[in-house]
Amino acid sequence: MKLTRRTLLGSASAGIAATAGCLGILSGTSEFAADQAAVDEQVASDTNYVKQEPKEQTIEKTFSAAGQEKTVKVTNWVTQYYKTLDLPIASDQKAGVFALISSPKVEVVGQSFNPLKDWDERKLAKQIQSQYEGFSVGSAVDEFAVQILGSAKTVTKFEGTATLSGNEVDVYLLLTGAVGHESDFVVPMGIYPQEIDEQANVTKLMRNLVHPAAE
Repeated sequence: MKLTRRTLLGSASAGIAATAGCLGILSGTSEFAADQAAVDEQVASDTNYVKQEPKEQTIEKTFSAAGQEKTVKVTNWVTQYYKTLDLPIASDQKAGVFALISSPKVEVVGQSFNPLKDWDERKLAKQIQSQYEGFSVGSAVDEFAVQILGSAKTVTKFEGTATLSGNEVDVYLLLTGAVGHESDFVVPMGIYPQEIDEQANVTKLMRNLVHPAAE
């Protein structure tokens, strides 16, 4: 299971740009950039999740209004962690995935225009599904509360399937709605095979986020 080359949450960035452009109060170039989010290094090590190089994903859109051009640039960050698991279909598979998405709030006149804040877990799950090859999200099977970055959030557990080594494997997706923290929204999520119980580890990662993280 691997991330596709398409921009993760590109539609959210485009939505920010479109909203900001329609406000009619921006001129020239306006840039909105998120800070990186990460898992506490000791916690990641204790749970055997290995950090990958964070990916910067930028959307830039230019609008024409009242004879003027306005360019809006939105930068998100995606940080992924992988855990090697032994499965009956193959050993040493990067089958455990934990990802953090940070996206700027884009506040104008005291209001946030990032569509992420209004996306529920089902919509986020569909968006995430589109970014992983061979990954399909099914029904929600459970939910529970977790303290994330100082906020009490509901984690929704979805069942699903993923393709690993050419085989379809039943998996779980743990996901929360966007967590507002400082000037960004942060979305944490974890995917792991149903036959290996990683819920406690994924929950521990969610509880121990660092934002802003050192770049």
